Amino acid sequence: MRQLRRYPSVLRLIAAVLLVVPLSACTHWVALSDPSYIADSDHSMFRLTVSGERSKVIVKHPKVEGDTLVWDHHGRQTLPMSKVKYAEAHQIDPVATGFMGIALALFITAFILVNESGTSIGL
Repeated sequence: MRQLRRYPSVLRLIAAVLLVVPLSACTHWVALSDPSYIADSDHSMFRLTVSGERSKVIVKHPKVEGDTLVWDHHGRQTLPMSKVKYAEAHQIDPVATGFMGIALALFITAFILVNESGTSIGL
């Protein structure tokens, strides 16, 4: 650890990675039993499998107007609900979020203790 103190930019990079990477680990996609449930869902982001498309379409804050899914992404986008084969909602995973919070608290505590005592932890 003493060697890393000579390079504060390395420590900042490690800290930034430890803060940013876990954010995506705290969420997951949950399948909707019927794509028409998008209208009734409290979620704001959906991943859709569309017939005739190889890639999945991610939509934010969609609305169902009649038999069409409508959302804003560089202008008004529409998709007939009949083309949506499969829909998934994006939601927070409470177990992963709690685990990452505990891991982050332990990392911060160890970092503070090492810096206060001036000793290094052998890794």
